[in-house]
Amino acid sequence: MAVQMSLLDALQQKACCSHLSDLRFLNRPEQARLAREIEQIPTSAASLFEWNDALAYLVNGPPQDTPEAARERLICLLGHPERIEAKNYFESEE
Repeated sequence: MAVQMSLLDALQQKACCSHLSDLRFLNRPEQARLAREIEQIPTSAASLFEWNDALAYLVNGPPQDTPEAARERLICLLGHPERIEAKNYFESEE
């Protein structure tokens, strides 16, 4: 019986985190490294739901319409965490 790992569980392993929740507290170099790891994961390796789940969990990103878009947005925001901080800052002002 083959057991498939979820995308977030796979990212937890790639980031060498003990707990899934640790993924949310990566420092900038770790986020950039995780973005590079995600670049090596084919879009087809996970469903749209899983890509959007990772996007929401890791960077509070809104859901995307395609797995490709969700993956690219995740890579972009993890590779450039200042975009996450700016986005969160402006959202809190509304």
